[in-house]
Amino acid sequence: MERGTDQDVVARVKEAVDIIDVIGDRIPLKRRGHSFWAPCPFHQEKTPSFHVRADRQFYHCFGCNAGGDVIRFVQEFDKLTFGEALETLAARAGIQIEKRRPGSGPDTSQSGRLTKVLDFACRFYEKQLTSDTGRVAREYLDGRGLGEDIAQRFRLGYAPPGWDNLLRLATRKGVQPKELEAAGLVTPRQEGSGYYDRFRGRLMFPIFDVTGQRVVGFGARALSSEDNPKYLNSPEGPLFSKRRLLYGLNHARAQFTAEKPPLVVEGYTDVLAAHQAGFGQAVATLGTALTPEHARLLKRYGQAAVLVFDGDTAGVKAAERGSEVFARADLEIRVALLPGGQDPCDLLTKDGGAAEFERETSGASDLIDFLLAQQSSHFDLSSVAGRAGAADALLAIVMEVKEPLRRSLYLQRVAEALHLDEPTLRRRASEAKRAAARRAVSRGEESTEPSVAPPVITVSRRRLRAEGELLEALVHDSSYYRVALEEACRLDLEPLNEQDFHHEPHRGLFAMLRGTLEAGEAVSLEKLVIEDGELWRLVGRLFASSSEEERDLDAQFYGALGRLLLERLEEEYRDLKEKRSEVLGRSVESEVAEYLKATEDIRRRIERFRSEWLGIGSA
Repeated sequence: MERGTDQDVVARVKEAVDIIDVIGDRIPLKRRGHSFWAPCPFHQEKTPSFHVRADRQFYHCFGCNAGGDVIRFVQEFDKLTFGEALETLAARAGIQIEKRRPGSGPDTSQSGRLTKVLDFACRFYEKQLTSDTGRVAREYLDGRGLGEDIAQRFRLGYAPPGWDNLLRLATRKGVQPKELEAAGLVTPRQEGSGYYDRFRGRLMFPIFDVTGQRVVGFGARALSSEDNPKYLNSPEGPLFSKRRLLYGLNHARAQFTAEKPPLVVEGYTDVLAAHQAGFGQAVATLGTALTPEHARLLKRYGQAAVLVFDGDTAGVKAAERGSEVFARADLEIRVALLPGGQDPCDLLTKDGGAAEFERETSGASDLIDFLLAQQSSHFDLSSVAGRAGAADALLAIVMEVKEPLRRSLYLQRVAEALHLDEPTLRRRASEAKRAAARRAVSRGEESTEPSVAPPVITVSRRRLRAEGELLEALVHDSSYYRVALEEACRLDLEPLNEQDFHHEPHRGLFAMLRGTLEAGEAVSLEKLVIEDGELWRLVGRLFASSSEEERDLDAQFYGALGRLLLERLEEEYRDLKEKRSEVLGRSVESEVAEYLKATEDIRRRIERFRSEWLGIGSA
């Protein structure tokens, strides 16, 4: 079990895997000199500009500036969070991670044990499905048109009748009842002591995390009409949260493309039938309504999704709620309501059903068409009051869309469909938003509209280049940092610090490197723990340029440092000049004398700096 600080664990995992092997498993690489090259997987191109360095264990694309270490690549390519990518690589290297980040979730030492218990249960249920005891579950699957292959791919199982089948076997294998309870597999008896199996006589659907490497819980369907509820899930816990999980995502995420966005269906068997029929991009909630967490999860993989629901009343309401949630997350939504009250599983497993399902999903209504169709059942659109009511209902959703262009286009569509004047509709929307803000303030909530725009710091191209060139020199040779400190001291200037970098990514990188530089150690990608994408692109670009190009780093370093330090002095001089009229206007002799002395001092320092630094630069 790997222990230590976050940085220690990350470094251990990065040392244990080879970036060439990891990337080469996902895209074909060709060796060229010290580097491996390929067409970039993150943008379309004909000439390969994506290269990977085995010696420095990093990748960089000269076309789109994507870059980083092996963890960053797995994050971007597999659409995972930093933690998920780290776990994926740790599993590849056979490293078990035990660590806890304050406030970031459960203690993963506990999570690791729960994962083992859940995997044990999953294997038990799988075995039961193929035994004589599991015949009733196999007959149910056969009756739904779901074959053995799909059952094996999704690791379906069967919890046999009886109060303690799993409990007795697990106890014999050394699993403690308390661990089974923590994993949501057994329930304490209400009377007396002891436990009993939570799942009995049910078809078991294991729920996996997004990587597919861990069972985090179960969904279970009753196979007898006498058993209630019909569907029973694992209880909420450290690993299992219905708001944040989607069934089938571990299989579907590799299938998502712009042409094949996620198909969000309602149930477990709908997902199985869709994947069996070739619609591998299908996912489902775990018996809950769609949540903002679901929307954010799918947004990792693209900007669009198709909601596929039964055309009955319940299905329409679920589609309405889901479309609102996804619209707020700025996902482009289309909605397919299946005819005849059929659910996807029923449709897909009948003759010709796959072709019909394809027609329905490819012809799905966009958000506005779907919502307009629903408003016609709620309001009389032939009347003024009805159109006004429909407009308000639609505006409540449309104004939640954050992307300005899409919101504007939606407003145009609503105005055209309801035969309303667009400027009037926009004013109505603005009034509604202000009213919502006033209500929020009266309830003591914060308004979503900032009262004052945050200050924008503009960075000149010249300064941007100087900051980048200085960082590049420091990345290439950390001894330059000591030189920078010595030169600043010699010229009576403050040491180089984060405030000398006005561009936020530059400032962030310098802050991250400062400890290494102060220790006089070489900058190594293996030691960097970076989760921010923009920062990784900067690091990749700096490492790539210092690796691939021959240049006079001394001249580059002194030139860049000189520009930054000179600008610091000139900024100080400008600040003093701005106070001139204020100080002289007060006519306080001591203040005026002090001001003039400070102004003359900074002017002399600038002259001295220019004189001495130019001498250094030309040496």
